[in-house]
Amino acid sequence: MKKIQEVIQEHSDQLSFYVSDTNGSVAEHNSDTVRETASCIKVFILIEFYNQVNKGAKSKNDKLLFSDSEKVDGSLGSGILKSLDGGIELTANNVAKLMIISSDNIATNMMIDYLGIDNINQTIKDLGFSNTKLLCKLDFSKICNIGSSTAKEYGQVFQRLLKKDIINETISNQALEVLKLCQGRAMINKGIPPADVGVYKNAPSKIKYIASKSGGVSAERDNIHVNVRNDVELSQQFMAI
Repeated sequence: MKKIQEVIQEHSDQLSFYVSDTNGSVAEHNSDTVRETASCIKVFILIEFYNQVNKGAKSKNDKLLFSDSEKVDGSLGSGILKSLDGGIELTANNVAKLMIISSDNIATNMMIDYLGIDNINQTIKDLGFSNTKLLCKLDFSKICNIGSSTAKEYGQVFQRLLKKDIINETISNQALEVLKLCQGRAMINKGIPPADVGVYKNAPSKIKYIASKSGGVSAERDNIHVNVRNDVELSQQFMAI
């Protein structure tokens, strides 16, 4: 706790966090301050995908074409698709998974076009996240702010996924299973050995699973260097016997 207090004192205005457990204990700092989301907004896009599938408006098996025209200046940040040749047909479900698992930015733009930015934002609003919004598609030639949210709302969406309270149990489970596959442990869960998560050598490890999604932006905007780092982690321990 002393170390946390030192960090708060040094970076108070620039730092926000929200921590909660299943017993209702909360620790927070600037948790209602609206911040840039970077790739963290992709969680809400994923929720809207499964929402539309649940309604029958979309299908997991819908085919989406990845073409070279999806690339901006030949590259678009993180992910896999930027390194592949266009002309690949993917299921909508696989595009959604790429958006989360490898934080693929081209897949993200494909999902925004497929689902509709207004539909995504309406679902965010309907869920009661009044400070969260998807602002635009990713365009690295403009370095725009893709979305906005608060530490509290971003933490609460994961709380509600755990409670199966994001629209319904089916949608919550579908989104959570994809978030468990998210690659990269660079922030909150940095340094956790793989053997400490899940079942290792046929025996339960310390942590049942980790579901997470981080985001970051490092860029020059109006001659000012912008450096944003966000992360959330939902982890569940095995019950002691």
